[in-house]
Amino acid sequence: KYFKKDAFLRLNPNIKQDKFLGASQFSDAITDDSRLVMRVLDEAIHDGAHAINYLKAESLITNEQGLVVGATLKDTASKDKDQTYKVHAKVVVSATGAWADTLRMQAREQTEQSFNKQIRPSRGSHLVVSQERLPTSQAYTFLHPADKRAVFVFPWENRTVLGTTDLDHPPLNDEEVGITNEEVDYLLDATNSLFNETDLNRKDIISTWAGVRPLIADSGNGKRVSPSKEKRDHSVWLDNNLVTVSGGKLTTFRLIALDVLKKCQKVLALDDSATQNQAINGDQVFRKVAPIHPKFATLPSDLQQRLQGFYGRKLDTLLELAHEEDLAYVPDSNTIWAEIRFAACFEQVIHLDDLLLRRTRVGLILPHGAMTPLISTRIKQICQQELGWNEQKWQQEVARYSELWQRYYHLPAA
Repeated sequence: KYFKKDAFLRLNPNIKQDKFLGASQFSDAITDDSRLVMRVLDEAIHDGAHAINYLKAESLITNEQGLVVGATLKDTASKDKDQTYKVHAKVVVSATGAWADTLRMQAREQTEQSFNKQIRPSRGSHLVVSQERLPTSQAYTFLHPADKRAVFVFPWENRTVLGTTDLDHPPLNDEEVGITNEEVDYLLDATNSLFNETDLNRKDIISTWAGVRPLIADSGNGKRVSPSKEKRDHSVWLDNNLVTVSGGKLTTFRLIALDVLKKCQKVLALDDSATQNQAINGDQVFRKVAPIHPKFATLPSDLQQRLQGFYGRKLDTLLELAHEEDLAYVPDSNTIWAEIRFAACFEQVIHLDDLLLRRTRVGLILPHGAMTPLISTRIKQICQQELGWNEQKWQQEVARYSELWQRYYHLPAA
């Protein structure tokens, strides 16, 4: 739907009017990618899969014919840093995102110099500010005044998010990635160019986060385009019984999985039904489960919907585990304490950053990564009860988390 200038500004009075002509409104969806991943894993485990956290694929196992017949896995959470396991399989699927070329190189027995890399790692970074500082009830997409790239400002988890950038990110290693000072300025400049009297600055930033997209490099015309102009399609390769998948977007994860199975069909005797894309509605993507626990009826409707989406068949387990006070919200967030307790108990939490950044999002939406005295005292209590952490272990995890958060989830050093 198109809105002319006056009609749009009546609904959005804080948009700058200089050179403004109008806007188009469209519908889209928003998700929490961490909860989506955990929900998919839970459904898979329910169907017989095994999901093991902090287990790194170090190398491939090949037979005399050069076919991949398994992988050597390293337990990176063990005190014994040399603990490895050899797992054999008829086919190995590598869904390792921006790191996908590494194992492909091994499967094809090529060196880094001779291997034609397919993945172009691209960094995308975001800023998180308070709703009070930049109130938004809907998402905005607009072109950055400097380079005409699309930029977003959108409400998320009781906060406002500014993003994203799109920059080449070589070289890759096993470290996390963080935003740069140039990206901070880029996103602040974009936002301040759109909103009247906002004047956001670094003091307004609660947290940041960055990730690496696995773009599939388009080398067809021999010209290197900007990362923003690379296609977002996924690709699947079969190399000596190693199936590699990379690229794509969250919105097509089912179709990506079906394409992976089609490649596996060339190695395994799979029934055709395993690769057919049957028409389904949204309720059938995940199993829709009606909670029966009496606590569920006491929750407000919006929280009921959130918890059903986030936890599915495990919602009754979450409610059974919850202490009475756990049904309250973590202050200034959309997360209830029961979600933190459930993640600590059931979701393979090894470190504090698993709990606060990759199971729940309180480390991104609360000041100081949720390590303020009131919040951290309650988190400590939950970790001691559900993870068995003593005082020494808690202090070790707080030190580790604080260093990581300052380095990768806050502002970079000036």
